[in-house]
Amino acid sequence: MTDLEIRVIIFDGIIAGNNTTANTISFIIYYLANYPDVKTKMLNEIDRIFKMTRHV
Repeated sequence: MTDLEIRVIIFDGIIAGNNTTANTISFIIYYLANYPDVKTKMLNEIDRIFKMTRHV
């Protein structure tokens, strides 16, 4: 493999990872905004796991 081919493969991997992450975060935000009961359950679970008793 040439240096250019290696660079292209690495760059493709980085770009592919960014798109996937952005899409996943967008879906999570959309889902939580449209289903407040799920958001409440999620926050309660986070509080239970980390035993947080105050708001930041």
